[in-house]
Amino acid sequence: MPTYTASTASLPVSISAVIKATTMTLSLNPTTVVEEDESTVATITLKEGANPLASKTITVRAYSGGTQIGMKNYITDAFGAVTAYLTFWSVGTYTVRADYAGDATYGSSLSPVGTVTVTEWVVSTTTTLTIGSVAPYYEDTPYVFTATVKDQDLNTVPAGVPVGFAVDGVSKGSVNTDIRGQASITLQFSNPGLSPLAFTITATSSAFQTSEGTAVYLA
Repeated sequence: MPTYTASTASLPVSISAVIKATTMTLSLNPTTVVEEDESTVATITLKEGANPLASKTITVRAYSGGTQIGMKNYITDAFGAVTAYLTFWSVGTYTVRADYAGDATYGSSLSPVGTVTVTEWVVSTTTTLTIGSVAPYYEDTPYVFTATVKDQDLNTVPAGVPVGFAVDGVSKGSVNTDIRGQASITLQFSNPGLSPLAFTITATSSAFQTSEGTAVYLA
């Protein structure tokens, strides 16, 4: 009867870890902002199923016309969330997206694309109108009317801001402000009647936020 000796055989087996799928959400608020002055708040969450993923690196990217114009990395909090404040410096439409590169346990994921509309910064103004003489005023005599335009900080606007003048709603033309933020026009009036006649002179600046100043002239 033959004699058998003991022997062993081995076969290498590679067991790969199961990579868990992840999902991301992204919301923007507000979706319309003013250039340089307002930020949109991007809120991103990263989850594996219903479970938030904490301490993960998320990259938030901003694009203009498909070209990346900015990016920053953030670490998710205990709720798997990140809050990013985004400010844009030019008028236009931009897109925002976040991504997670994944690791040995969790797979990569991309957020939906968010869109931000950036509008022009509008300066609020006040316009005052003065007459370059004191009453009484006389018919058929030229008088200078001067409009002074100031911004919300009470600084005069720069030269070149158009100011429209009107008398009782009828346009008398437009004059640009000088370096003092002032625009002047010379007007004269006729009164065919015997009683004093009132004219309302209006100066309107609309290059920034529209404002209006008025004065009443008695002829």
